[in-house]
Amino acid sequence: MSLWESWVFLKEGGRLGLRNLTGAFLRREPRKYRGSAEEICRSVVEDCWNGHYFKAGLDHLDQFWIRDFAICLEGLIDLGFEERARACLRWALLRYERCGAVTTTIFHGADAVNVFHYSSDSLPFLLYSLERLGMDEARRRFHDLLAKEIGRYRQEIFEADGGVNTERMFSATKDTMLFSGTCFTHVMAAWCQRLLSHCPELPSLEGTVDLKALLLERFWMGDYFRNDVHSEPAICSGDANFWPFWCGVVDDDEMLRKSVAAVRREGLTTPFPLKYHARPYPEKEVFVQKCFVPNYQGDSIWTFFSCQWIELAAKVDLEDAKRDLGRYEDMLQRYGNWIEVFEPDGSKALGGNFGHGSDWGMLWAASWPRVKRLLG
Repeated sequence: MSLWESWVFLKEGGRLGLRNLTGAFLRREPRKYRGSAEEICRSVVEDCWNGHYFKAGLDHLDQFWIRDFAICLEGLIDLGFEERARACLRWALLRYERCGAVTTTIFHGADAVNVFHYSSDSLPFLLYSLERLGMDEARRRFHDLLAKEIGRYRQEIFEADGGVNTERMFSATKDTMLFSGTCFTHVMAAWCQRLLSHCPELPSLEGTVDLKALLLERFWMGDYFRNDVHSEPAICSGDANFWPFWCGVVDDDEMLRKSVAAVRREGLTTPFPLKYHARPYPEKEVFVQKCFVPNYQGDSIWTFFSCQWIELAAKVDLEDAKRDLGRYEDMLQRYGNWIEVFEPDGSKALGGNFGHGSDWGMLWAASWPRVKRLLG
């Protein structure tokens, strides 16, 4: 980590410390929006827009995160926020250009840094967003930035033989967990290669090995994707059995059926989706994160891409998927807000230490109305 990145994190830590102190003193509580589940979601998304970019959350996660923006993009478009999404992406590209890199996060409206490592997903999520929004002119305008980042991606993610590096840590959706050689990174590398094949004006990732074949060889266990190549016994995680299908790297109905069954069998949808793991992994948690919010990404319930997982699961069992989506409607009515992460038993928002805990007002709320309409 560079001195500049350390300074950005120091500033952010000071801001969060002050926020937690004043929050405890003022007994600050999440805002409770009124209306139907869809109206609550729309209100949350409206408040996430600050005139320049969509914040990931309305409390301490009020930064721009490219992965959060991208996973919500279909929902944002469905809710009528397409032009704001384009404006947000232009804003982010200017900050990336100023900092000379595509990163996971933009802090303080200006500082683009990675949390906590170079990420395998930032570049593909950016390319996906540009393509989905039809922003070909932005790809041309920021050609040099993107070309530089593609070169960095090749250097950071791939080994000399063209395979994906399995020893280094890369930031991921589970960015506070110390896993290497993950299914997630392999999916993102394969997806990035596919996305770049749609961008003739940009350098490609051709010349690497068959990345889909590598993904299946290293991670498919016959009835689920394992989390990483190092853990023994193999871990069946919620994210490893979501991203291959959502990104379109794997398009196989029978494999999807098996993955959904495995996720349910592991208890990752109980009491509602989606847990990353069936148990905590304290030995894998980033130390600082563990101090403030233990079990943040262990067997707690994450609401990040749960709606998208339910959409995929509906292809296997529509009635089960509708029940899962209904549990989110109950959550929205109970809290009047979109909560980031819950205790493993679903009883309340995940607590933490020193006044820190689950965020609320998550941009992820954009996804629920679209999936609700889709499932009927």
